[in-house]
Amino acid sequence: MKEDLEELMNVLCPEYEDRVLEIDRKKSNLQKKYDKLTIIADQMGEKLHREIDIFINKKNEISGMKWRHLVALNKQKEELVRQISKREQSVQYLNELLDTNELSMFSPYKSRNAEFRELSPLVQFSLPDISLEEIDRGELYNFLLLMAFVSFKGQ
Repeated sequence: MKEDLEELMNVLCPEYEDRVLEIDRKKSNLQKKYDKLTIIADQMGEKLHREIDIFINKKNEISGMKWRHLVALNKQKEELVRQISKREQSVQYLNELLDTNELSMFSPYKSRNAEFRELSPLVQFSLPDISLEEIDRGELYNFLLLMAFVSFKGQ
């Protein structure tokens, strides 16, 4: 019995106490590692949110540019339609003059062809090159895989 008592006090109890201390150390280390994983997950989420915000802002910029370009093209089209109408009126007037025999109508005639030759240049647009930047999916997948394969081993 004395040997049992000595073994309990000197060997077995300290082993159990050491195991308790080891578990406390593991819990502390585990808490630190999970805290670090949580921080990394938060940082990755913030990074993805920033990239999404940038994309949404670019999308809004594109919509604004498209609207301004369409307005400019519509204005140019309206001006060209007005010019076509003037030219058609001029053609009609010239046909009427040619069909008439009255010389008095020819004297006030002044050619407008020089004016009509000046065709305004078409509005040109250069769209920005937007490239699709890849999200570092490898980093994200590695993190997710690490989380999926967290395992517990009993001793």
